[in-house]
Amino acid sequence: MYNRLILLIFLVFLAGGILGCEDRLVEPVINDWQKGQSDFLSANRNNRGNYAEDTADAGTNKGEGNDSGSSRTIEEGDIVRLINKTLFVLNQYRGLQIISLENISSPEVISAVPIYGYPVEMYIRDNRAYIVVSNYFSYNWGLLGVADGNNEPFYGSIIRVVDISDLKVPKIIGGFQIEGNITDTRIVGDVLYAVSNQYSYYYYGGNTRDNKDLTSVYAINIADPKNIFVSDKLVFDRSNMSYDNNVHVTTDAIFLSQYKWGYVNEYGYYVEANATDITYIDISDPNGKLAIGAKFEIPGVVINRWQMDYYDGYFRVITPDRYWGNGFPNLYVYKVESKDKITPVSKLRIEPPRPESLTSVRFDRDRAYAVTYERRDPLFVIDISNPLQPVQKGAIDMSGWLDYIEPRGEVLVALGHDDAEGQMSLAVSMFDVKDLDNPKMISRVNFGEGWGWVSSDMNNIHKAFKVLDDINLVIIPFSSWSYKDYNYISGIQLIDYFNGENVKGLVKRGLVEHSGWVQRGIPYAGEKLLTVSNEAVQVVDIANRDKPVLNASIDLARNVIDFMAVDATYGLELSTTTLYYWNSSPKSKVNLVPLSNPNTYKPYQSVELDGYFTKLFKVGTNFAAVGYIWDSKNGTYKVVIKSFTLRNSILKVIDSAEFAGNYNWYYYGCPMYDYGMMAEDRAGGYYYGGCYSGGSVAEQLADGRLVFANLKYSYEYDEDYYTYQYTVILKQIKIAADGKIEASDDFSFELPQNAYTGGLVYQGMKAYITYYVPVNIGGKTYYAKAFVRVADLSSFDDVGISKPVNVPGTVIGASLSGKYIYTLDYQYYIDSADYYRTVGYINTLLLTDEKAYLQDRLEILPASKGNSYSYINGYIVKDEKFYYTVFSYSWDKNYENYSYSNVLNTISLVDPEDIMLKSSIALKNQSTGSMKILENRLFITAYDYVSGLLVYKLTDPFYPAFESFYRTDGWTSADNVSASGNKAFVTAGPYGVQVIYLK
Repeated sequence: MYNRLILLIFLVFLAGGILGCEDRLVEPVINDWQKGQSDFLSANRNNRGNYAEDTADAGTNKGEGNDSGSSRTIEEGDIVRLINKTLFVLNQYRGLQIISLENISSPEVISAVPIYGYPVEMYIRDNRAYIVVSNYFSYNWGLLGVADGNNEPFYGSIIRVVDISDLKVPKIIGGFQIEGNITDTRIVGDVLYAVSNQYSYYYYGGNTRDNKDLTSVYAINIADPKNIFVSDKLVFDRSNMSYDNNVHVTTDAIFLSQYKWGYVNEYGYYVEANATDITYIDISDPNGKLAIGAKFEIPGVVINRWQMDYYDGYFRVITPDRYWGNGFPNLYVYKVESKDKITPVSKLRIEPPRPESLTSVRFDRDRAYAVTYERRDPLFVIDISNPLQPVQKGAIDMSGWLDYIEPRGEVLVALGHDDAEGQMSLAVSMFDVKDLDNPKMISRVNFGEGWGWVSSDMNNIHKAFKVLDDINLVIIPFSSWSYKDYNYISGIQLIDYFNGENVKGLVKRGLVEHSGWVQRGIPYAGEKLLTVSNEAVQVVDIANRDKPVLNASIDLARNVIDFMAVDATYGLELSTTTLYYWNSSPKSKVNLVPLSNPNTYKPYQSVELDGYFTKLFKVGTNFAAVGYIWDSKNGTYKVVIKSFTLRNSILKVIDSAEFAGNYNWYYYGCPMYDYGMMAEDRAGGYYYGGCYSGGSVAEQLADGRLVFANLKYSYEYDEDYYTYQYTVILKQIKIAADGKIEASDDFSFELPQNAYTGGLVYQGMKAYITYYVPVNIGGKTYYAKAFVRVADLSSFDDVGISKPVNVPGTVIGASLSGKYIYTLDYQYYIDSADYYRTVGYINTLLLTDEKAYLQDRLEILPASKGNSYSYINGYIVKDEKFYYTVFSYSWDKNYENYSYSNVLNTISLVDPEDIMLKSSIALKNQSTGSMKILENRLFITAYDYVSGLLVYKLTDPFYPAFESFYRTDGWTSADNVSASGNKAFVTAGPYGVQVIYLK
């Protein structure tokens, strides 16, 4: 169910936009029509400056400690674990992946377990893998009328137990659903503890649960791998969900921090300010029994785990007095006498030269370190050897700030940012803190270009940022943005680290480049380094740390953009890099894969292409990949076409062509929201919303040729007024039998000044191009005239173009004969409350060289009334049939009760003089999107918290019959579906190719 608060905010915003205006809409309002009509005025879909609708379109943790002499140890999980010659990776897109390093020159994914959700942690113990993911969604198929045994949907987190005794055949043998979002886990002894936030809006669909914000703590007993069970659970209310939980764990306790607003100070007065509740949770029972102990509040905010610590009977915490803006941090010390008795014993106000923001904290036994930031920024050293009287000692004035600190006895190694040269680059710093009164910076190394970041969150940053004492090396997985090249940099920085008696310092060494978001670096087999990102694993030789050498690489999650079946055995997959921008140098691959396993980690063959490629085409007996690259000389994109053959299972690039590109086609005539507007209202700003015509830079014509449509844009500024002009450019491509590419000359025409594009559709060998010209009535441009021009592409060298013909709305298709066209139009409507709304229509028109004559009109989007609105989710025209979905919802005046509907409608266009609604089918999904027809089936994009596809059979094309719902992993759409026989293939980016078996 939609979050009521979010919906309320949205509706209040909407009402404000509708009701807070003054000018009256200029007449005429058009609702009537006549057969044979050839002059049309439409609601201005662009309406710059006036009214328009919105578009719809591992290891033991050194920072936590033993508090009772217990023999139990504290273990933290990680998303990557190396055990002997096996690498376990918890990948966001492909689940648990097991990689053999037996042959280090050729690592191999030997098995995988699809466990989807956002990776939190992974533990390996006793031939079991414990996989923890959040943002997990179990879709209730019952909502779609399909019984699957589920009583209700589940949305939260999940812990899966996987048997890995046979690494090549891992099996899921159990699991636990955890309500809410898991924020922290630990294994202490033989118990796995999980802490989660539960937000009221986590519940999908209508249910009878109380919508409360809760915190849950689970204890899962894993002592017997054959009998894993939840031994206890605590649930208690949250006072505020603005920030996630943070925990500090000992062998006997979890100290849980929860943000709240307001606290009672030492004088008994309530203070309206940031505050934190700390709850002691007793975990001393080795079997997992839980008990809530003392709860106390402190001023300020615990932003991450490093601000809290327990040592020698005392709990210590440093908080800023405000989360945003500058202030003064404070150290609070509490005596833990028992689980039920925790008393404050001291407080120290840390005094920077001026109020500043707290950026990092680290405790190390009887010391604490805190860093603040504003201009020249201090690292403070605090002596807590006497917890009853902590003392602020020396400080270091430095540029930039520190994000994370690793204590090494009398030395600190820290990751942060340096702004000394006006750019906030990443930096690793080393400090001598032997003399508490006189700490010194020993060395600092800056790396990356411009702003940089580490992919791990602050609570897990120590798992990515590694200080390796045994090999004198610091490794930092990072990404950064180059302001010089306007490009992403992603990799692992190597830094020599010396902490000997006579030599201390840091030396910058080489960069290990890596695709995707690089997450971990792991030393292996002497002078090798394993680097892991969300896309790949690399084996790198770092014998020469200045010049790391890539030895081997294996893809974990190819970013799949397009897919097509070649025959019953093979498929072609188009994949690209994920980090690219403007003039970066993206790489793409065409991979030959088996249809039986399109997500294989070892494609039969791969061909690498320079550029960002978006679409595959089959042209005769050959294939083509189309995409674009950045033309740095002219500061624009170039369209790229590669032709290749596939013979005897061998891929071979034959030819290549490039030409200037401008803008992908963008238009304003797509389905949009039906918002209401008071008669006296005027719009409150410029409107530029619209829809893209598709994800490809090319379309394929009936004879196999490719046609590219681009827009060229120019504008002039004169006396506070902009005039702009678009030029439509068409280019055709032939691919001969031998694979050679032939490109036609450009064909172009200019739109009138200030006209804007409305739509582009192809039928046979013709392109129908719609544009809108704003019409000034009474000094207002609430209206526009739409025009269509038809480009005849039957001749490769000589494109014919018709005169502009006025039409009502945007051309969305044409009859099979080409005699009639279909348009989608919006007209203003005045309801009984003197409200201006828009009504949506589909029109059929007889198209001649001079005019388009209206044959019939049918209302498809009714005008909303009062507290309601509707919009068209998506539509498709196919073989003189029009399929579209309409979503509607309404609310009462108190914004408490809501009703929703989503309907699939089918309209017959067979008789252009008598178009009629043939069927309406209620959909269970509240949100749907684009549509596609393949293999006599209608695929509809569906998303309610999770992406999926509704599949309808078109045995009777006027009465679609529900076949199945297919939940996809990752967000995808019907645009990304291809089909062959009884299989449909869905591309979902790094989630790969997913297969739907058609019934």
